[in-house]
Amino acid sequence: MRRLTTLADVLRDMKTTTELPIRSSGFFRKGLRPSKVPLEVRKSFRDKNPRAQLLEFYPSLKDELNSENYKDHFQVSLWREQLQTELTWSAYAMKRIIHQNSEDSHSIEVPRLKEFHPSVIIGDRVRICNPLNSEEMFEGPIRNIIFDDEDLARILVQLPKKFNQNYDGSPCVVQFIPGRASFTRLHFAVKQTVQYRGPEWLFPVSIALREPWISYSEDEDVLQPAFQDKDM
Repeated sequence: MRRLTTLADVLRDMKTTTELPIRSSGFFRKGLRPSKVPLEVRKSFRDKNPRAQLLEFYPSLKDELNSENYKDHFQVSLWREQLQTELTWSAYAMKRIIHQNSEDSHSIEVPRLKEFHPSVIIGDRVRICNPLNSEEMFEGPIRNIIFDDEDLARILVQLPKKFNQNYDGSPCVVQFIPGRASFTRLHFAVKQTVQYRGPEWLFPVSIALREPWISYSEDEDVLQPAFQDKDM
């Protein structure tokens, strides 16, 4: 069985620490809600005939991409990509992990961490549950990732205090949860594009020719840019 040690144990015998990118939610404005996959899309993803299920709720998907169904097409595609990421990461779940009670971050050894795709980075979350009591789950963010060698890595996870108070020492299941910040930003971009750019920008039907804002004049065999004041 792999053993979960405390942060103090890790710091004592730490060999190397690799600087990794951090997944932060601070790149989009405050108040932007995380993008959740609708229940009907999640059900269709597991169905043998997902197209029929999706068309029942999003009939515009059967038409070619246009300004009217642009939002539905891209949002459904992003939701399915998010579900595919969750499915891929579910294969990396680890069983029979023993934890030690601690008020600090916990260290979990994760073989093949570099094989995760998309990659696990700081800010993604980890879910821990007892197989005998699957209704009670605990989640916490990844605070650091440490590579001791090429094939073995350790993640430092910040778990809630309730986990330390209620944990009885039995083996647990560790699952990885992809961060939703990047998908949230993409959904936000789709909505903003439809609202502020409009169909003329998304699907132009004509080209309007305009005078160039910058013209070049030849002076002593050197091309020099000259701004046109009338167009600025």
